Amino acid sequence: NPLAVNLIVRAVLGRNLNTYWDHVGCYMPEHIQGICDRHNYELEATYFFDHLDQRSMKIKFKSHCARLISRFNSRLATSCLTIIKHRASK
Repeated sequence: NPLAVNLIVRAVLGRNLNTYWDHVGCYMPEHIQGICDRHNYELEATYFFDHLDQRSMKIKFKSHCARLISRFNSRLATSCLTIIKHRASK
């Protein structure tokens, strides 16, 4: 999720985003809806969610903070899952 709160904070602080720019694409639900409309698919559901990283106490605390912030706006979550189904032919 390009709008994830952890990425926004890292960018504001001038830290490395740990992103491989040569093979990453950013798709929001609106983009996926447009693709579905063009190719006879239906966007059934979109879920934004956070992973709880437990590698250390510091990282776990940061994960909890990010999860708390994303509860105010789900688009700030670290991950996104979209369910798509093929439309039946008429």
